Amino acid sequence: MDWSKAKNILIIAFIVTNVFLVITIERNLFREPNLPLPIDKTIQSVTHVMEEKGIDIQTDIPRTITPMPVLEVEYETYEAQDISRLVPRDKDTDNGPKGKFEIVNEKVLVYTASGISKLGTKMDDEKSLDQAEDFLEKYGFMKNDVEYWRTDFDGEEYTIIFKQKYKGNFLEDSYMKVQVTAFGEVKYFERIWLKPANLGDSKNEIISSTKALLKAIERLSETEGPKTIIDISVGYRFDPPSMQSAKSGTAFPVWRISLEDGETIFIDAYESH
Repeated sequence: MDWSKAKNILIIAFIVTNVFLVITIERNLFREPNLPLPIDKTIQSVTHVMEEKGIDIQTDIPRTITPMPVLEVEYETYEAQDISRLVPRDKDTDNGPKGKFEIVNEKVLVYTASGISKLGTKMDDEKSLDQAEDFLEKYGFMKNDVEYWRTDFDGEEYTIIFKQKYKGNFLEDSYMKVQVTAFGEVKYFERIWLKPANLGDSKNEIISSTKALLKAIERLSETEGPKTIIDISVGYRFDPPSMQSAKSGTAFPVWRISLEDGETIFIDAYESH
């Protein structure tokens, strides 16, 4: 007997059984979408399937299913006169950023420093975040629809990412990126932002977080090596075929699965979308 082949068949059969169990449980749940998920059976089964694939979940798995409507949005756009209005909001302009703003394709606002000094306070993650937030405050971008996302450091500069939120949910793919040097100067800034218009008239059922995880397995398995999931959340994403030509459109509910290495996977939250 080919024991290696038999072992592989048993492993595949075990995984298929687990997936079937999870799907069966979730199918019954959609009859009453606001009930909490059966934690022990559903989450444990999905966690086991993910572990078999070398995927570690280091975050809470959302346990409720709440229907959501679509969201109509449009891009924030800029014109030449908007640049002249971008002046620091405080009076200490001598110590403020020194550079210029530019507009790319009407939707992207870019700031580039005119010169970089190697004198200043040595940065770390916390201090670089303070510098980035201070920059956003100076130019009026730090509003209540902004949330900090993450900080990356390449050995020379810090890249701080901010995301957009709407009524407690994330709103992708809008963002603000601030690059801060190791000595605390803002080197580069980029902003693409959305303007929520209105919510759809009807709320539609969304798939559960556990089902979204199962749908993500194939994409998570595209690259070798262990993976760690650090966040699982539901929100909106506006993903037009061409960002350059799009002006407005519909943002659909999606599950966002964030990995420790910075990768993000989006899963459609509507069963039929």
